[in-house]
Amino acid sequence: MPTELTSHEHSLLDRAVIFSQGVKAANDRLPTQEEIRRNLACSQDSAGRLRRYLAVNDIAALADKATARHAGHIARAVAGQAVDQPYLDNEEYLIRENARLNRNLEKLRRETNASRRVQRVLAANHAGYDDLLANIKQFAGALGDITIPTQHVTAAKQLKAPPVCEGHTEDAVLVLSDHHQGDVVRAEDTSGFPEFDLVIGGNRWGYIVKQAKQILSLHRAMYPIKRLYIPILGDMANGELHGSRDGNALFLPGQVHFAYHMLKFGIEDLLTLVDEGTLEEVVLLFSVGNHTRLDLYMPIKHQAQRTMDWLIYQFLIERFRADKRVIIRETMSPFIFENIRNSRYCFTHGYGVGYKNSPDVQAKSITQFVALVRGLFDSPEYRKKNGIEGETFSRIVIGDIHVPTSFPRLLSNGSLNGQNELGVNWGLEPIPAGQWLFGVSDKHQQTWQYFLDCSHVQREKPNSYAQFAAEYAERLGR
Repeated sequence: MPTELTSHEHSLLDRAVIFSQGVKAANDRLPTQEEIRRNLACSQDSAGRLRRYLAVNDIAALADKATARHAGHIARAVAGQAVDQPYLDNEEYLIRENARLNRNLEKLRRETNASRRVQRVLAANHAGYDDLLANIKQFAGALGDITIPTQHVTAAKQLKAPPVCEGHTEDAVLVLSDHHQGDVVRAEDTSGFPEFDLVIGGNRWGYIVKQAKQILSLHRAMYPIKRLYIPILGDMANGELHGSRDGNALFLPGQVHFAYHMLKFGIEDLLTLVDEGTLEEVVLLFSVGNHTRLDLYMPIKHQAQRTMDWLIYQFLIERFRADKRVIIRETMSPFIFENIRNSRYCFTHGYGVGYKNSPDVQAKSITQFVALVRGLFDSPEYRKKNGIEGETFSRIVIGDIHVPTSFPRLLSNGSLNGQNELGVNWGLEPIPAGQWLFGVSDKHQQTWQYFLDCSHVQREKPNSYAQFAAEYAERLGR
């Protein structure tokens, strides 16, 4: 009596035939029932019926039939894929899926190999910026060494009776961030809040420099000020985020050119304090912001070089590299550390804190950020690698959120544009425009501070910075 197979056993038959052919060729016998069960992972009864079926039928003929069926499946699969016909059975489905996955795998393999080749080139050439750096000096020279009139502030005479102990000296810190040069804030978009454009930005920046010079000169009457630290913490140009591309006063290359000259003028103006004896030297520190990034999201690899802040800073570094009055810290890591007197300061743009429209929520966000940064750099690995003893940092100074806030362990800087149309439309609490200036002594991480508020400065009484900005806007503005 012929052996009858179930539908499941019929689906296993082709595999059983191939397995049996191999065993017969090697051992000149059919596989046992147990061998078939283990190979096909089927039940004992199914293995027995399959062995009896193979024993009474010609294995070679069964193999030919299986090969013909498989070829037919492949032909139908190819035709079905071309016309998008439904699958006829499981084998055809598997064949077509296997072909699709193989094509995708080959595509991914090629893309991966291409990516590796690009990474090798970038690693060898530092993302292609080595060539640019090599030509920065020539490029900066081609921009022209433009100057504007500066006003010298004579150092105040030393008081006969110093208000502090004999021999007391201090350093000062002028925090610069979020100048957003190129941004335009129009009166019709802000419902009456102060406007902002190139001319107003220049006027405000010149006002801040003037106020800083006067304050430092007056403090010099009480005690010597050795160094002025100037951390420049990013977003010095406006970039093209938040739909600003259509409303900017300058295209991105113009913003870079203009922001560089504004900072150059300001630093040259502040260096007159060294010439007058108010200061001994100026220290420049740099950290990039996020507004001038070249990617959709803030990059991780080559973070500094993929923002236009980096290019602005390279121009400044080249301009003041040979100036003996200036010390330059060229590191542009997301977090930069500087020992000022006996306090270790952390400077960063503050990307990730975010502006919150509530003092309580804003304070909570800042507290979480400080705790996150402290936890990151308090790790044993970092401390051991950098030889740190004592606290990781005494105070952290950030920009980004534009909210001038002072806490014992954190200082948040203001901006040059202040309240804008985004804040008005979102109903955010108005924020003043300005920058922080504060002092540091051997015993205190902060001895005094001034927020140089410039919200009231508009186009009236243009200073030399505003006059340069007006000419620039007329020649190159949009």
